[in-house]
Amino acid sequence: MCQWPGCCRTNVSAHHLFSRRNLSTRHLILNGILLCFGHHIWGAHGEPEAFRDIIINKIGEEQYLLLKQLAYQSAKLDLELVLRELNE
Repeated sequence: MCQWPGCCRTNVSAHHLFSRRNLSTRHLILNGILLCFGHHIWGAHGEPEAFRDIIINKIGEEQYLLLKQLAYQSAKLDLELVLRELNE
């Protein structure tokens, strides 16, 4: 089901919160959300600030900032450390 607030469409696809070009977060479940076509195109890509607010409300600001930090880091990813921090 689409995870955009108030939407109940069931034909969904995955959308990366931070681009899949960021290899450190590319395969993290936390870096994904299920959206219907309309909310993927017009919501996530069309209203990026509103989309960011929805994500922060969904996962919390601390998790969002950690995910953002991981997405933009250039150092080699320590997957065990990431998993520990995400589970705390």
